[in-house]
Amino acid sequence: MYLYPKTPVNLAENTKIEMPGDKRNRIFREVEAATGVPPHAIKGNRRTKGYVMARYEVAYRLRTEMGLSLPRIGVILGGRDHATIIHGLRKWCKENGKEYPHVFV
Repeated sequence: MYLYPKTPVNLAENTKIEMPGDKRNRIFREVEAATGVPPHAIKGNRRTKGYVMARYEVAYRLRTEMGLSLPRIGVILGGRDHATIIHGLRKWCKENGKEYPHVFV
């Protein structure tokens, strides 16, 4: 029994495989383009509204697009507690008319 295709398959032709780190970086870049807040500031300690809302948007997108856990999102966003992430997700969802992401990916 032959388990592999007899002819080699070239995945690079029409397939772009996005690794988890690439997707996370893409989310940070897209939020930076939309809000003007760079990734180092999103992960930082500032609590002005612009920075905080950008941080909440990144948390929402990490949760919905990548299915990351709340503690993992907290680590990515500068070592924040999962309860802080829950608060941020609820606040961002309320301000943007979205449903809280209980079910993801």
